[in-house]
Amino acid sequence: MRKTNGRWTMKPSSYTGDMLHLSMIIFRDGKGRILLQFRDSAASSDPLVWSFFGGLAEEGETPLEAVIREVKEELDLDISFSDVRLLLERRWISPHSHTEKMVHFFEGMQPISWKDVCVKEGAGAAFLKKEEVARLAGVSLLAKTFIEDYCT
Repeated sequence: MRKTNGRWTMKPSSYTGDMLHLSMIIFRDGKGRILLQFRDSAASSDPLVWSFFGGLAEEGETPLEAVIREVKEELDLDISFSDVRLLLERRWISPHSHTEKMVHFFEGMQPISWKDVCVKEGAGAAFLKKEEVARLAGVSLLAKTFIEDYCT
C-alpha cells in the first residue's frame, strides 16, 4: 500500500468479494474546469448534491468497464479504455449509509465541451473551477475531498 497523503491511499484492487465498487470520472473542459453533476431527488445516494458522474459496478464488471458504461448512460458519450486513466482507488465509508465502498477515480484524457455530451441523468451539470466548487453549497463529501486534495 502506498500513501499519497493523509486521507487517500492507493493500492491494487481486487474486483471480487462483497465490497461495492464505485467508479467516478473527472472530465475537464478546455479551460480546465471540472464537470460535476447535480444529482436529482431520486438519487439513491447523495440526492440534491453536486458530485462526479459515475456509479456502481454491476456484477462481473470491472471498475473501468463500469465507468465506460456510466459515461454512456449519464452523458451519452462513447469512450473507450484508452480515453481514460485511473487516478486513484480508495476505500470510502459513506457518512450517511455507513456502507464501505472501493471508489475508483478515473480521468478523461481529453478535454470535453457541452457539444460532446448530453446530460441524461441528474438535475443538471456544470463545468466549475476548483475555487467555485469550494464556495458551492451542497457538494458531496467524496467530491469535495477529492477536489481539495487532487485537483489543481
